[in-house]
Amino acid sequence: MDPNEPPKGYYGQTALQASSCNGHLAVVEMLLVAGADVNAPGGNNGGRSAVVLASGAGHMNIVSRLVSAGADINYPPHPYAGRSALQAAAEGGHIELLRWLLEQGVDINTPPSKNGGRTALQAAALEGHVDIVGIILYHNAYVNAPAARYKGVTALQGAAFGGHRRIVRQLLDA
Repeated sequence: MDPNEPPKGYYGQTALQASSCNGHLAVVEMLLVAGADVNAPGGNNGGRSAVVLASGAGHMNIVSRLVSAGADINYPPHPYAGRSALQAAAEGGHIELLRWLLEQGVDINTPPSKNGGRTALQAAALEGHVDIVGIILYHNAYVNAPAARYKGVTALQGAAFGGHRRIVRQLLDA
């Protein structure tokens, strides 16, 4: 079997992406030994790499393993509903993983995908992750980053939409 069999269908994933997203470290290890491509693109809608999927699910051990195997933590978001590793971690509220990614030198200002994308700050603000917003602002995220063209929000719009008063205050004071 080819561990790099490309995804089929609109939302498809490679075997490595599926195991990374679902937290199966032993399977990830097996696939890496078999030569799985850590930076293979996902399906047409979202197209998230294994490290992005693991980041969104908060699987720190898998993210760390994928990075040690050569995964690109700055893998760009797919144009349609894609995320970067940092954007996915911020959206999911995975604070320790977010800190680790920042220590690894991840780009804090990766632009969002065109359709439904979010910067890390926009994602955290929309989801109401107060502490993550604070960390991202501390690391000089661009507070006035424009919203994605389709289904996008600025950080302030996202915080206001969710009624996250503390985040609205953080953003106004930034």
